[in-house]
Amino acid sequence: MSFTPDPSKKTKHDPRFTYARIIFFIALCILIVTSANNTAIAIILTGTLGLLGSKIFEDFFETAIEKFDQMLPNFNGRLPEKLLFKVINSLKSHYTFAINCFISLLILALLVTTLHDAIGTFTGNVNDALCLHSSIPWPACNTGIGTTNLSNGVRVGLITYDSNPGPFDQTGLNGEEKKAENLIFQEDEKTCTTPQRITLAVVTMLSRTVEDPSGSANNGIADLQGAYLAQQEYNASHPQLKLCLTIANLGTLTNANKTSNHTSNADYSLSLVIKQIVQFAHYDATFHGIIGFPYSTQSQEAYEEFTKNWPSVSLPIISPSASSNALSNINNFYHIVSPDASQNQVMAQFFCSSLLKNQSSAPIDIFTENDPPPDLYSNSLQVGFENELQRQCPNKLVRIDHDVYKNNDAPSIQQAADNALKKHDRYIFFPDYNTDLGILETELKRHLDPNSTQAITILGGDGLYDSTGVTYSPYFPIYATVFASPLSTTSLSKDPSTAQKISHFIAEYKKVFSQPPLTQSTPVYTLFPAHTILAYDATTAFTETAKNFKTADFQQSTFNKFLSSIAFDGVSGRITFQGNGISAQYSSSPSSGYVYMMCTDHYSQTTHLVAQYESINMDGGITVHRVLPDKQEPQAPCS
Repeated sequence: MSFTPDPSKKTKHDPRFTYARIIFFIALCILIVTSANNTAIAIILTGTLGLLGSKIFEDFFETAIEKFDQMLPNFNGRLPEKLLFKVINSLKSHYTFAINCFISLLILALLVTTLHDAIGTFTGNVNDALCLHSSIPWPACNTGIGTTNLSNGVRVGLITYDSNPGPFDQTGLNGEEKKAENLIFQEDEKTCTTPQRITLAVVTMLSRTVEDPSGSANNGIADLQGAYLAQQEYNASHPQLKLCLTIANLGTLTNANKTSNHTSNADYSLSLVIKQIVQFAHYDATFHGIIGFPYSTQSQEAYEEFTKNWPSVSLPIISPSASSNALSNINNFYHIVSPDASQNQVMAQFFCSSLLKNQSSAPIDIFTENDPPPDLYSNSLQVGFENELQRQCPNKLVRIDHDVYKNNDAPSIQQAADNALKKHDRYIFFPDYNTDLGILETELKRHLDPNSTQAITILGGDGLYDSTGVTYSPYFPIYATVFASPLSTTSLSKDPSTAQKISHFIAEYKKVFSQPPLTQSTPVYTLFPAHTILAYDATTAFTETAKNFKTADFQQSTFNKFLSSIAFDGVSGRITFQGNGISAQYSSSPSSGYVYMMCTDHYSQTTHLVAQYESINMDGGITVHRVLPDKQEPQAPCS
């Protein structure tokens, strides 16, 4: 029996086959263009296109049938001949259809392989639209809980007590993070299972990289410590409405900054984590607020992300430590510390009245952050401090130089330091973070002649102060402001209730956490990580608001309204929010706050409190006045 195909039934002139070939040709061209970044796939697609041009698909089935026809006698009845006849005859009868099916399947396979990421993104966007932008019930909605490893090895995401908990830090230095997380989750096991609760997310930074081995992680750990102390204290005294915490990690300062030199699009974490927060808000009806974001630029980018992509989300944000002047009037956003204008005034006043006392001149080099767009915090400090210097210091005493640098960019910091030495500047104002302080100090030490009489003193804002030891300078004295430290029951508060609160905080901190590794210069005050105190007060602002409710069946808008005018005695001082319309210019800022001037003495290796100021942040403007320090506190500048 012969199965040779009938030449009159060949399909190479069939218009349907020609149309299929044209469609396939166009699809391949599109795939080759979209696969330009994947060399292997592009080569495969180009080769397939070439084979198509040589009509290999048209001849494939015809050749296969002829070969099968030749091999058929070799089966010698081992296969049912009638069945084979039916298969081959059907294949010949539907020759064009078979070829078109083959082409269609190949196109589908190539599309799935090449456009896998695009398809995943598209389906994810459709799923998010149904879950987050509509009221349609949808079973595939994501809870937002989970972690992601970025291409640089940093783990980010949102974790809860009953998910796969951290630590986010995968290095051998993660002991303190694990301790703080375990304490929070142990508390959560008792409180997150009841429907009568409020849930908050602590959004901070807990990762370490080569560029940032400790600065971000230390501040993040301090944020967790402060949040836990406030959580434990509130839950112990309020049995009706409990506090449950989740933890979100942004990675490091560079990962959470869109414009950082070290952050690629794949390693930018803030948008990813915010999306998880929004998903969690739709998943958990008890979720009512965010404790974070730690820094000014992050806070601004987070606010823009929420307003642009998630305008229906009305979660209030309380940043423990963001201080840029640009964040003073933002709806539903608050910060515990005073705006940078307050510490600018404090630094200039202290510089002019104390450091320049009995001096005939004071050349100072103000480092200017030159990363477009500039970091909000650094820009606020640099511009504000220079303006205050010109206002508060006699022109004859101060010669102001400038050198540009970039945050997280060692070569630019080193070049600026070299320039300052060449100009014989005695003071350097460094409006940066402690993660870059070591670069500056090392470069100054390396190029300063040991026999030179030139003395260098470094000044900066609260970004330079870190009581875990980063601020310790083996080479130069450092003066830095801080919004919350040190703590004292005798000198920083005359109010008995506040003194009792501070005393309780000190006792609880020492009971649970390790004492910061500092040599204290006097026994009157205890040095703590500032972020611990500020995160404690940020969490307390939420718990003070929660005290207005007996059950969890309240609206988010009602919660936000109570929060906008909350007032309480925090560990960092009296905190009163102005978001209820009383203040227009400073609606996101507390009405007042303390600013402390600390210095690190590189001879005695101790950190001192040298001055204390109170800042009033009202629509009439920000004014600061010095509070005379207690006689037991050191008043002499560091050397």
